Amino acid sequence: MCDSVTEKAKDITQKIREFLMNTDLCIVYAQGVLDHLDAELKLLEGKKDKYHQKKFIELKIQKEKEVQYIEDLNSSKQKVLDNLSRVIDKYSHAYKKVFVAYFIEDKSVTETAEISGYSIENVKKIIQKLRVQLVATYPLDTP
Repeated sequence: MCDSVTEKAKDITQKIREFLMNTDLCIVYAQGVLDHLDAELKLLEGKKDKYHQKKFIELKIQKEKEVQYIEDLNSSKQKVLDNLSRVIDKYSHAYKKVFVAYFIEDKSVTETAEISGYSIENVKKIIQKLRVQLVATYPLDTP
């Protein structure tokens, strides 16, 4: 049972870390696309011929889609962060430090103990409590 919870918690936290990192990368990339679209739109401002007007409209539509994409990414990321908050809000500030260090930042038990100020044995007990809560909160197939 304990090993099962440990493995599930590892899988969940790995998925969460990957999701957050990939989402951030997508947001940064999409912001770059938006900046490029803004530059292109600026170049087309004031052009009166049909070709440039059509191109301007196409770029405006593409920009709206990109803005929506960024909003969707931020919304998805916020849902994951809200779920994480529900898991750790039940605990003290020090437990939160343990959660973030061990599960999110992937620190070792020893490093987590140093960060939180707890002994290694207490960190192990806290991690086990947090694992159970994490597995109860997240289904394995989605973060």
